[in-house]
Amino acid sequence: MDSEATDSTEQASKEIAKKLTKPEHLDQVDQLIRQYSRQKASIESRLRNAVQTQLDGVQKGLADLRKAVGVVKEIKESMSEVEELYKNCKDLEDSINPIREVNRRYQQLSTTHIHINNIFNVPQTVLVTHELIQHDRLLQAHKNLSELEMTRDDLLIQLYQSSEAFVDKNTSLHHYFEELIGLSDALGQQLWVTLHKTLSLVCNDPTKVVTALRIIEREEREDKRIENRVSKAQVPISQLPGRPKRWQMKCLDILESSISNRFQKHFPRDRNDDAAWLGEYLITVEKFVYEDLSVVQKYAMPCFPPAYQINQFYITRYHENLQKLAKDLIDRNLTARDIIFLRLWVRELREQLLELGFDLDNYGPLIQPNSEKDLEVTCLDQVRSSVQEYITRMLNTEKEDWCSSKPPESDINGHYHTGIALVLFQMVDQNISAMASLGTDTKLKVLQICLDALQEFQTSYKALVEAYNKESISEAQYFIFYMVSITNNCNACVEFVHDLRDRFRQELNEIILEENLEKSFKQIHHGFDEISSMSINFLLDIVFGNLTPVLDSLLNRQKWLQSPGNIMETVAATFQDYNGEFHHLKQKHHSALMIEAQQRLVMYYIDSLMRKRIVFKNEKERQKGGEQIKKDAKHISSFFARLSHATNPKKPKILEELAELISVKIEFLPLEISGLASKQSDITADHIIALLAMRDDMSKSKVKQLMSQTTLAAEEDGGKQVEPPASSSKAAATAAKYAASPRSDQKPGYFTTISVNNPLQLH
Repeated sequence: MDSEATDSTEQASKEIAKKLTKPEHLDQVDQLIRQYSRQKASIESRLRNAVQTQLDGVQKGLADLRKAVGVVKEIKESMSEVEELYKNCKDLEDSINPIREVNRRYQQLSTTHIHINNIFNVPQTVLVTHELIQHDRLLQAHKNLSELEMTRDDLLIQLYQSSEAFVDKNTSLHHYFEELIGLSDALGQQLWVTLHKTLSLVCNDPTKVVTALRIIEREEREDKRIENRVSKAQVPISQLPGRPKRWQMKCLDILESSISNRFQKHFPRDRNDDAAWLGEYLITVEKFVYEDLSVVQKYAMPCFPPAYQINQFYITRYHENLQKLAKDLIDRNLTARDIIFLRLWVRELREQLLELGFDLDNYGPLIQPNSEKDLEVTCLDQVRSSVQEYITRMLNTEKEDWCSSKPPESDINGHYHTGIALVLFQMVDQNISAMASLGTDTKLKVLQICLDALQEFQTSYKALVEAYNKESISEAQYFIFYMVSITNNCNACVEFVHDLRDRFRQELNEIILEENLEKSFKQIHHGFDEISSMSINFLLDIVFGNLTPVLDSLLNRQKWLQSPGNIMETVAATFQDYNGEFHHLKQKHHSALMIEAQQRLVMYYIDSLMRKRIVFKNEKERQKGGEQIKKDAKHISSFFARLSHATNPKKPKILEELAELISVKIEFLPLEISGLASKQSDITADHIIALLAMRDDMSKSKVKQLMSQTTLAAEEDGGKQVEPPASSSKAAATAAKYAASPRSDQKPGYFTTISVNNPLQLH
């Protein structure tokens, strides 16, 4: 206590010191004294009040404790008195049994008195009730039945309590009321018939449904009443015939059975080879499901008590039956067409029921995810198989058309075609369109299947075209026409491939499709281009096969040099004749054919030069030969430009350049050779030597010296650079300038496939 007082004093001193820090603060001492006096008085007053309150509470608590002690004493005394009285009453237990028996008999007589009228009128009431049931007056019939059953149940309970003989259920009372069981069954049967037709009755005669439900609800309440009573009376409810009835549960079972019967009624037992069986069946199901649930929502809900949750009940049962229906259909090994129809139907049905407020997604999918995946795999496999089978049939049909005795069809522009391109891509379009409704992923998978099939088609088509060319080139009446149609078919296929790719890019909002698809599109495009190029070459093989005797006269002194113009005129006339058939090609391929024909002719001409078919005797003859080659080159260029309708024809300048090597003076040969080598990446020293061998002024030593002055010196010397002699001319220096142009940048030209006859044998 002393330490606390000391601490308080120190704290007070510090507080006063804080407030009196300056001399002028001494004027506030009286004010501070008054302030602290008031605080002290207030604290003392609150303390006195708190202490007084505590004292009052303690006094009240002591008073309550004294009262409690008095009450406990009184209770103890009363319990002692009760215990004494109980001991005295034990002897009265045996004497009260007669009174109990009298009470029991009184209760039985009272029950009998209450039901006396019903007891005596049981046979008559049963007959009347049967008539009421037959006349569909079910409420009155149920009233009579309920009164009789109540009488029977009350009597049986009393009987059970008074006699153990009741247990054998073979008393006269049981026999007397046994007709009530049949009467109850007859009434119930009438109710079940009504409930089986619930959906039609709620629209046309809802009173019958409401009546049936009122009776069922009354029976439910009676079941509960009887259960409560037998529980209190300690009577097994099994001793009461027909109880509990549980008609509400039976009602729901009947409704569920009617729903199942509705589905079974329409389920197809056999397809009967009808391709449209599934579509017709699903449309029927969709129609009655939508109509039934509409009736439930609009008419059945007001008829059924809320506890039935009839909306929920019907959508749940319909969903279960729809799931079973889908499973049964899947087990039937559906075709791809049927699978597509089924999956579309599920989606459409969900959307229709959503309009009514029934969301099937809340009850689970109609088709399980595993089954959905299996269906997709099956569908894709069938699509793949059907596409392959369809392609095989198309190829067989195409082959038959090629061997027919009539020409191919032509469009309004006169372009031949066989229709395989149209049929092929109609098949692709139909398969993709059919699967498109199943989602983008499935659509892309079908697209990949079709692209793979197109690549397989190209392989088979190419082999078929090659075989047709090999076997029918001399036999088929319309070989050229059908080869033209093959080229046009490939062009149509390429156009469709472009359209298909562009369409998918637009639908997927992608500039470039995924890598596999883009790769497949490019391969297909390239494949059809290869087939069209191959067919063009086959057509040219025919033309050049006929021109071989004529072209063999090139560089022949008598037929070519001394009679100029005859060979090219014959070539032109032959191509002009064949062009009457080639103009049935589409313009793109007609131009490509003419370009290829010109290329072939030029290569044939070069090949003739390489074979040293002529050796010019003097400078005049060299000049004449060079001029003839240039003249032939111009003739080839103008002729094929005219046939191909090219606005900017490609001129075979190579022939003019080779003509210069024959006609130019010897001092300019290094320049010409190096210039030619810089332009033609595939020309070799052997080609140049073969050309120089046609000149009369070139010996073996001169050729060797000349080649050493050109950019082809390394090739001529087996890969070793030959140093030019000190007396190199200005032409050699100029030739070195041409060597600065890298030959690796040039595209392969005419000389790659041309064999060389080198008469000088320089290496």
